[in-house]
Amino acid sequence: MQAAEKYVDTLGKLEPSYVLHKLMDAQRLPPLTFYLEALVSYNSEHGIVTGATEHRSLLITCYAKEKDEKNLKRLLELDSLPSSDALENAMGVLLQSGLTEAALSFAKASKNHSLG
Repeated sequence: MQAAEKYVDTLGKLEPSYVLHKLMDAQRLPPLTFYLEALVSYNSEHGIVTGATEHRSLLITCYAKEKDEKNLKRLLELDSLPSSDALENAMGVLLQSGLTEAALSFAKASKNHSLG
């Protein structure tokens, strides 16, 4: 987790894709989740839109793989994903992870009637 904490200090200075690749190569989910949480928060606080949808989608995937329904629900309730591709990706991840209730809740919150 120490590497992820140090990478959080580089937000705004180092390209997020570099860090994401480093953490994904390590195949350790908790540090990747930690960094993505910080990155999504940083993007939101600084009005950064480039890559924000992809970062949120990756964080949803991490939460789903960890079966972290509490944080998943919190993230999905913040606001709906801006693009239909991101929405479909998030729904697919939730369903593949067996989180059917979370998928249905998100579909309803996103007003996606084809899924909910």
